[in-house]
Amino acid sequence: MGDRFRFAFDSTDRKRDERALDIMLYGIEHAHLGIFQIAEDATILYVNRYGATSLGYAPEELTGMSLFDIDPSFDDASFAADRKAARAQGASIITTTYRRRDGSTFPVEVTAHYFQFDGMSYSYSFVKDIGDRLEAERALRENEALQRALIDAAPVAIVSLDREGRVIKWNGAAERIFGWTEEEVRGHLLPIVTPEQREEFTALRERIWSGERFSNLELQLVRKDGSPIIVHLSTAPVRAEDGTIRGIISVLDDITDAKRNEMEITRLNAELEQRVRDRTAELEHSNRELEHSNEELEAFSNSVSHDLRAPLRHINGYIDLLQQRFAAELPKQAQHYLDTVAEATREMGALIDDLLQFSRTSRKKLQRERVDMDALVAEVRADLMEAEDVGREIRWQVDSLPVVEGDRSLLALVWINLLANALKFTGKNEVTHITVTCRQEARAHVFTVTDDGVG
Repeated sequence: MGDRFRFAFDSTDRKRDERALDIMLYGIEHAHLGIFQIAEDATILYVNRYGATSLGYAPEELTGMSLFDIDPSFDDASFAADRKAARAQGASIITTTYRRRDGSTFPVEVTAHYFQFDGMSYSYSFVKDIGDRLEAERALRENEALQRALIDAAPVAIVSLDREGRVIKWNGAAERIFGWTEEEVRGHLLPIVTPEQREEFTALRERIWSGERFSNLELQLVRKDGSPIIVHLSTAPVRAEDGTIRGIISVLDDITDAKRNEMEITRLNAELEQRVRDRTAELEHSNRELEHSNEELEAFSNSVSHDLRAPLRHINGYIDLLQQRFAAELPKQAQHYLDTVAEATREMGALIDDLLQFSRTSRKKLQRERVDMDALVAEVRADLMEAEDVGREIRWQVDSLPVVEGDRSLLALVWINLLANALKFTGKNEVTHITVTCRQEARAHVFTVTDDGVG
């Protein structure tokens, strides 16, 4: 190759020029791209080391081969046409595919320069493997396509603006939410802003252009049909690789229905609170009336008790006089009648006492506490047995009873009534059996009192 580059040099400059030529040839040989010298018939006259090894050959193996052996896209006709077109311009840049020795292919960008020497046409081709570049471009296109798909599929409106506030991007959700198509708004100022809001939005845009970001700004805008719409606006500047701001991206979420529901909930809560206040006032009024009624009932009970006890005292008094003064003169049958009347008056007095006790109990506020039923039943049994006429045998069978929550005084009244009845209706038995049991049902304790009396 050196012979083809050597010219007649002045003898005084020969050594310097030869060294410069050697340096040039060394640079060509070790360049990090393929360099080919191609003859007019497509024969490869020279290839540097990088160009040969990238194809899987040694330089001496490629020398003498045809360009068509490494570029399947060329044949005689297409090569001639390409050279003719390129010769007119002096150079050409094409993208094609080279084939390696093992049959694999890879994309290349070829810059070819054409020249004449000693009446012959030659070309020097500088070949660059562009596989990585094409792959990066493909990945970039896919990424851009993915971003477009995500933006178009987003359920919220996504809008991008230029420096003057004109629309660059308007996704499908923006069309659906606001009513304008992208073709209608691209290149125009935002139509969703009313004339009255234009100055406010211009100031907001300038703040974003200075680098500020905003999230969830609540705004009322307008649809194409003129109806109002409430949105949450989140917006930020879009920066280039060098950090300069080249646009604005905004996300607008339609919250009109949510705000309407929020207002309805607020209204319902206010209405409910008013109803609660009204109901509370009614209950307070009812409580006052109930307290008044209870006071009247207590006064009536006391009055009735007094009025009823007076004749009972008279009856008992006269019975006592008859029994004290005329007991010896009264026939046995008359004495029995007096005893019966006396017993009836005593029962009547007990009923009056029970009525008063019930009246007071019904007005008493419940006092909830833990009550040991074993201890309470034992206490009631002891009181009843103390008052019982010990003329018979009473056999008690009481299960182990639980601790419960309730009003102890009311529970005591229940046990007094239950156990007193059991004693009362077994009064004729010489031996009485009374059983107290308890069983658990769901969330309640069920207590049972059984006896062997009548009924």
